[in-house]
Amino acid sequence: MNTPGAEPTGMSLSRLFEHTAWANEKILAALETAEVESERARWVFAHLLEAEYLWMQRIRGEPASNNFWPSLSVGKCAELARRSAQEYSSAIAHWTPEDLKRPIRYRNSKDIE
Repeated sequence: MNTPGAEPTGMSLSRLFEHTAWANEKILAALETAEVESERARWVFAHLLEAEYLWMQRIRGEPASNNFWPSLSVGKCAELARRSAQEYSSAIAHWTPEDLKRPIRYRNSKDIE
């Protein structure tokens, strides 16, 4: 268990993203099996997935896309969720303690840092 205020570790981040992947899979299953499709639920979920992926782009120092509210099918949501989970898992496995202390450059949608 982590102490409040303690620096994150690769293991704590790994557990966090494992839980995120698990939760995303649960949401996908609910969207895929819903008797009536909720366009709003799919739209909000697509936004959450895009935000997860945007942070990976920022972590890697890449320019982040500005597509904060994509209109994705459930199938495309599944692809994005699985790609994001794989990329976070791979990145965390290779991060060093120094990597975990490195600041992440943040620019908002108006390109303001």
